[in-house]
Amino acid sequence: MDVDAASHMIFACGSTLYAASIDAASEVINMPRVTLVPGGPKYQLGIFVHQGEILPAIDVPLLEEREPTQPVRRIVILRAPGGAAGLVVSRVEGLCFLKVDPPTSTMGDARPSFLDRSTIDQYPVWIIDAATLIRALVTAT
Repeated sequence: MDVDAASHMIFACGSTLYAASIDAASEVINMPRVTLVPGGPKYQLGIFVHQGEILPAIDVPLLEEREPTQPVRRIVILRAPGGAAGLVVSRVEGLCFLKVDPPTSTMGDARPSFLDRSTIDQYPVWIIDAATLIRALVTAT
């Protein structure tokens, strides 16, 4: 194992793989009833209650101005200093040790600042920086 690698939860939003540190991805739940928030941002599908806490349901591909996650089956609860959010996902793949790939000129895929690139068997995986994402969500509200 690479000493720079860290354990991550791997999940899919449609056909795209994402990962979050297991320190940040606190749990996976079945898709709850989500209440629409009028005037909310496009990437926020609404809010839901989990163990007495009101959380936003976030579709990461919509944050990237990509096609929405289909099908939506689960929520990964992501926690970081300053807040928490539920990321809607199609499926959870499991746990894996990942490290961020060094930037290359051939990546050709500009992504938001909360995403870093890695690979599993040469397949791209986008690592979510939970603290940066939660900070951006709190700032946007």
